[in-house]
Amino acid sequence: AHSSYPDDSGKDLTDGIIITHEDNQTASPYNDKRWVGFNVGSARKLDVIIPLGDGKTVYNLDKVVVNIGGDKLSAGVTEPDLKVYCTVDGVNYEEIGDYTRSGDDKYAFNVVVQALSPVKAKAIKVTASQENYKSNFVWLGEIAAYEYQSNNNVALNKTYTTSPLHSSNGVTSYPDEDGVTLTDGHDAIEAKYNDAAWAGFNRATQFCQENGYANIIVDLGAKYDLDKFVVKAASKKCSDGIAAPKSIEVYVSSDNETWSLAGKADYTDNETLVSVSAVVSLEEAVAARYVEYRVIFQDAAANINWAFISEVEAYGVEATEDEPEQPEQPEQPEQPTYMLGDVNDDKKVDSVDYLLVKRACFKTYTLSEEEKLRADVNVDTKIDSTDYLLVKRIAFGTYTVQ
Repeated sequence: AHSSYPDDSGKDLTDGIIITHEDNQTASPYNDKRWVGFNVGSARKLDVIIPLGDGKTVYNLDKVVVNIGGDKLSAGVTEPDLKVYCTVDGVNYEEIGDYTRSGDDKYAFNVVVQALSPVKAKAIKVTASQENYKSNFVWLGEIAAYEYQSNNNVALNKTYTTSPLHSSNGVTSYPDEDGVTLTDGHDAIEAKYNDAAWAGFNRATQFCQENGYANIIVDLGAKYDLDKFVVKAASKKCSDGIAAPKSIEVYVSSDNETWSLAGKADYTDNETLVSVSAVVSLEEAVAARYVEYRVIFQDAAANINWAFISEVEAYGVEATEDEPEQPEQPEQPEQPTYMLGDVNDDKKVDSVDYLLVKRACFKTYTLSEEEKLRADVNVDTKIDSTDYLLVKRIAFGTYTVQ
């Protein structure tokens, strides 16, 4: 970075702080300490390489978001072109996508580079270029990489209940605004404990004292097959006295009465991030409509009494109920394709037919197999006087075959 516009902490580009066009309208916006300024010099471009997580885990990336300074920031700053790459081995880089400057007259942009399909990566590289423009400067505010989610967050915008939040003199200290904070899809982006994205739970509340945890119960509205659960919490970067909780436990239910444990996950706090996540991933999905997230506080010896939560998530697909097995239906006898009583098969029943049956009964005429089928009007597999009388009645119109 340019010495006049430094990356003071070495983490300014990954601290979760996004600079917007609206909040950068100051007398000298380019001097905003949230920006990191780069002089691309004769190379006309710069590379920023960022390891993902611990740098050892392979992630399936979906998109990368780059917060960049626009033309309105200063006469010497120009919105750059971008290319984003990923790597697994730190040597070979694969391009995820690119961005060509818009030229819009803005202080700041959030550029989203979307992968056409999930890509594996341990690190990303963002190349900002001024090769086609006059400016030597590139201003960057933040670089964020997002992991591909195989299923949708089915908890998004769903209703929920929580254990009591901390209050003083009847006023909730860090409230759940309008009962939507925890499933509205908005994570905290600034390292401030009073960010409206947080809901603050304190271990001193009666519920937490009696149960040893705070909880959030989400009604998904229908039964889903769920295989992943996430709880996003404030890190120790937010304030003294705040740190990520110890762990989470996730329980599921179909009726909000009978619960079973789906899984547990520990937090790893990180003072370079605004929020950290505990993730429960299941090898086999569980079917549930209700999800209870239990937030387990740090051990008392840690002297951390607060847990600030911004989002709870559940990933899955709508459950498909197994169709009940239908009892086997008895086979229906085949319907004859011939006319009963029409012994000679001339498409009518008349005196010739009943005389043939009469002769067969007196054994003066031998019926063929086909004639026997047509003569056996009562379908009892034998030809006798009953069949003769029935054929005669059919011929006279006093009997109808059913």
